[in-house]
Amino acid sequence: KELRAIPGVRNCGSHIGQALLADEVVGVNFGENWISIDPSVDYDKTVGAVKQVVDGYPGLQRDVQTYLKERTKEVLSGASDAIVVRVSGDDLGVLRQKAEEVRRILSEIDGTVEEHVELQTEVPAIEVQVDLDKASSYGIKPGDVRRAAAVFMASEEMGDIWRGGKNTEVHVWSVPKTRNSINSVRDLLLDAPDGRRVRLAELARVRMRPTPNAVIRENGSRRIDIGTNVAGRDLGSVAREVERRVGQVDFPHGYHAEVLGEYQERQAAQRR
Repeated sequence: KELRAIPGVRNCGSHIGQALLADEVVGVNFGENWISIDPSVDYDKTVGAVKQVVDGYPGLQRDVQTYLKERTKEVLSGASDAIVVRVSGDDLGVLRQKAEEVRRILSEIDGTVEEHVELQTEVPAIEVQVDLDKASSYGIKPGDVRRAAAVFMASEEMGDIWRGGKNTEVHVWSVPKTRNSINSVRDLLLDAPDGRRVRLAELARVRMRPTPNAVIRENGSRRIDIGTNVAGRDLGSVAREVERRVGQVDFPHGYHAEVLGEYQERQAAQRR
């Protein structure tokens, strides 16, 4: 609403909390607003007003850029930041610790702005761990326990309805009141071969555990990105200083960092 109130802004829309946005895989904590600017107004002044509105929401990782710039950066480097430091390794805890260390280093370099760590954090999730001995004593297969719990909490497609040339999936799912309660999950009844009905809690350990919101892998290794943009200084000199400072970071065995982004792709294109 605030963006629409800026003189010269028109055709303002948004995408919020989608699982797949264009060719980007994103989570529910992601959103995009796009706007068109009237050609008759002062472009720089209008963009400045847009940035002022966006900067008025603290605690958000944000960036204001043109559609062409975003598409070009993401095609070149897979990220929309001018400089990206990619840290790779096996343990998520170590990756996050080193990513925060790299972010602090970037924040100390003259010319870097909007430095941030890729949003990889822990989210609460219900874990169902089957007790094989108890399940077998009732004649219930471990796969049946896991399948019933999965349908109860996340649904399962059971069929399709074709109507008016459109396909609608039919899912079996529990009601929100029950699937959002860990006690209701524990009380889920399963049918044993002898006709008895057994509570899920008697067959499995049901608990709430922190779970990574995303596990991103590349070349067989987990990785996390630290991004920054550049302002008030040329991209090349900032990128070279980033490479020098990141090269001084002490990484455990099996972990390493590489500098990617717009500058590296430009260098590669010049060499070609």
